[in-house]
Amino acid sequence: MVHDLQRNRITLKQALRQLLKFIKRTTHEIIIIDFHRFVHGFDDEKDLPAMRRRLQTFIQIIHEQLGPYIIPYSSKGLPTIGNLIANNQRILIGYAYKFDVRQLPDSFIFWPPVQHLWANTDKMAELESYMDEQICKPSKSYHNIHLLRSIMAELTPTVEGVLFNRYHGLREMAATVNMHYEQWFRYRWPNCTNIVAGDFFLGSDLIDIANDVNRQRFQSSK
Repeated sequence: MVHDLQRNRITLKQALRQLLKFIKRTTHEIIIIDFHRFVHGFDDEKDLPAMRRRLQTFIQIIHEQLGPYIIPYSSKGLPTIGNLIANNQRILIGYAYKFDVRQLPDSFIFWPPVQHLWANTDKMAELESYMDEQICKPSKSYHNIHLLRSIMAELTPTVEGVLFNRYHGLREMAATVNMHYEQWFRYRWPNCTNIVAGDFFLGSDLIDIANDVNRQRFQSSK
């Protein structure tokens, strides 16, 4: 709902209702929602009881909108994808706020947050170097559960670069990176990759690459 400090017009309820429409129209899609920053209405709250009430409302909204489809937290880790689909529990919610919600009602909906690997650069060489250094490192763990991990396979524009039209638009910027997905994720790092975040993903073969790599992983695990 917030990009850095900039609020979007869409509310939490509206976004969750859109997700609900999508999940009802599909049968095998699994959605990961990662609440990893709480900028407005949380970080600036000093009153602990008020914070608890606000978080309880936050949890209640999520549970009311997505309840039957939420994957409940388990200290044993995630079930198999087959079990999730069979039980029609296909929405995983990550939570990374500093306030521990485990004692609040319905807090079972929250899993540990997704670990985000972000180079924060607008230079292709720096992005590739960062990915090469980070992507195959062991993922962090939380109570012995390995965190899901996303690699931000995209360039990040600077304010100066945007003002001087250095990139000729985000789509062209994304195309510069997307052409490397085949080499990176099919051949170079297929066994290290968990989640890939890309811009304008329809301008790449990322979905086909993911399908093929996962089939190969499944076959090799037999």
